[in-house]
Amino acid sequence: MPDANLIRQRVEKHYNQRKEFIIHLIVFGIINGALWAIWALTRGLLGFPWALVVTLGWGSGLAAHFLEARSWSPGHLAAVDRAIDRQMNSIYGPDWRDDTEPEDYARVSAAVTKQFRQNNEFTIHLTIYVIINLLLVMLWFILSGGVGFPIPLVLMALWGAGLAAHGASNYFDSSRSVAARERAVQRALAAEYVTKKKKRQAEPHTISTPDGEQFEVIEDDWEKENRLTDAK
Repeated sequence: MPDANLIRQRVEKHYNQRKEFIIHLIVFGIINGALWAIWALTRGLLGFPWALVVTLGWGSGLAAHFLEARSWSPGHLAAVDRAIDRQMNSIYGPDWRDDTEPEDYARVSAAVTKQFRQNNEFTIHLTIYVIINLLLVMLWFILSGGVGFPIPLVLMALWGAGLAAHGASNYFDSSRSVAARERAVQRALAAEYVTKKKKRQAEPHTISTPDGEQFEVIEDDWEKENRLTDAK
């Protein structure tokens, strides 16, 4: 579970992100309001709406800022913690708190947190993709009247390929994949332990019974170590 220092860092990060977003939003509203007012006064609500370029272009950055700030909210971080608990339960069973080491929790926590960060980055990528491509389509329609080759579709397709690659990368880093890899690691460690145990060099030694008879006993290194320890 997160310690007190981590919780404090999260809360401070959340408040800083929220403050920065609110400042960004206020500046966005003032500047864009002024630009639209200038456009309306100079063009009389006619002509090319150049203020729209600024609003949507800057708006994509504002939307990205909002999503980043939201990713540090208490509710979002609580969802991350719940996901970590589910992942630990999936890999190590319901008694994972008793059966695992802090290093196990730290490793799974890092993987789950990374997944959430990647998902948030993809959401930001998708949001910017939608807003910017909407802007390009609107500009093309305004400037060409909807006639001619739709150049924005080419840009949309090329950028969409990158967006699809981003989504595929996130899929392979999903919680299911992370859990599968962690279980594979545990199986590999268990198999390695069994293999090493079988490869131990066996050494014979002789013991005597109360009747004076002697028997040769084959023991592995672990048994030999215990026998020598008991003899001391």
